[in-house]
Amino acid sequence: MDVRIKADYIKVIFKSNSKIILNFLYLFASSGVNLLIPILLTPFLIRTVGIELFGIIGISQLVCNNFLVIADYGFNLSAVRDLSIYHSQKKTEEIEQLFNEVLNTKFLILALSFIAFYYITKLLYSDHHDLFLLSYLLVIGQSSVPSWFYQGIQEMRYVTLMNFTSKVVAVSIIFYFVNKDNYIWVNYILGFSGLIVGVLAHIHIVRKFKFKIKILPFNVIQKVIKSNFKIFLANLSISSYLNLNGIILSFYANGLTIGYYAAAEKIMFVVRSLLTIFSNATYPHVCSIVDDKKKFRYFIKSLYVPFAIFFSLLCLIVFLLSKEISSFLGLLNSETHILIKMFSITPLIVLLNIPFNQFILASNKQSVYIKILVAASLLSITSNFLLAYFFKSYGTICSIAITELFITISFYLYFRRSQKQ
Repeated sequence: MDVRIKADYIKVIFKSNSKIILNFLYLFASSGVNLLIPILLTPFLIRTVGIELFGIIGISQLVCNNFLVIADYGFNLSAVRDLSIYHSQKKTEEIEQLFNEVLNTKFLILALSFIAFYYITKLLYSDHHDLFLLSYLLVIGQSSVPSWFYQGIQEMRYVTLMNFTSKVVAVSIIFYFVNKDNYIWVNYILGFSGLIVGVLAHIHIVRKFKFKIKILPFNVIQKVIKSNFKIFLANLSISSYLNLNGIILSFYANGLTIGYYAAAEKIMFVVRSLLTIFSNATYPHVCSIVDDKKKFRYFIKSLYVPFAIFFSLLCLIVFLLSKEISSFLGLLNSETHILIKMFSITPLIVLLNIPFNQFILASNKQSVYIKILVAASLLSITSNFLLAYFFKSYGTICSIAITELFITISFYLYFRRSQKQ
């Protein structure tokens, strides 16, 4: 009898949240190939180009990640929120206008960002400047994919198939083509595959929804930039404490240490990406129920708690199998397995703040969100400069854990205060 009741309960949960669950599965499938890339490429590149050059490739990707946040300019949150509302209300003209605003703004920011990218990387990484310049296509390729649009209308299957196909081709080319003499093309190949997906996805959107691509006046773009600035600043703060850590470490550590850190960080990226997928898949739904306390509690009980249990078990498995993972990467006799153990704890802290994070964003409390994240960014940079100087990669990971703990506690305290009002 108990088994039948539990089975019926699971059916009810799935039926009531079927669109969210399917959207999560499409996002997982779409991102799955992105998760597989570091798993497949990390051991290959370590064996092919060596741990030190692999570390430099990792640093170039971290720099690109920061510029990708600039190019996205917070549209992964604001545009998704607006589109989900317009789509539910069938406001076709508003959707087309939003589509063109995002497209025009991204194009302008990408062009301006390249100038800053060129001079910053030339100043900091002059010995590997060719690698960094070619890597900028990662920024162009990833930002050109209109995932925000498909996420907002909760139809991820189209971009999933295109993303999967292009990335499989890109990884195959890297396996066949890349060696120690031409390692600088790794990021270029990955970026080019993203650009192909971006172009095809935009063609699909324009044809399906009968949109017209327009060049908007600068004053319209200026208004978009101004209205999105707070969310952009919040995202930039997140990026700074995620992606500046390895860059700051590179100021103090040798190539070998950076390589070990980069390898362990790739594993952390795969695990942490599941949190991003879950958050992105459920965010449009949270936006629609945030004012209904009963529905919000049901969301936590029916979707968040089961996911949290699954994710906690995954982190435990990574912790316990850290030596086996290091062996798979080709780094058995290194400190990588210790770094993986340390890294496996930090995603659990992030897991705790997802409902509070989504509540603040969906409630449009941008000022609160940005204050917490800017403070966290400053804490991260300060603690990392200090801890990385004395403890190298161990200090950097401790800095990440301290920052995530600060964010989680801050989000929770605001959420609890808002519920009492």
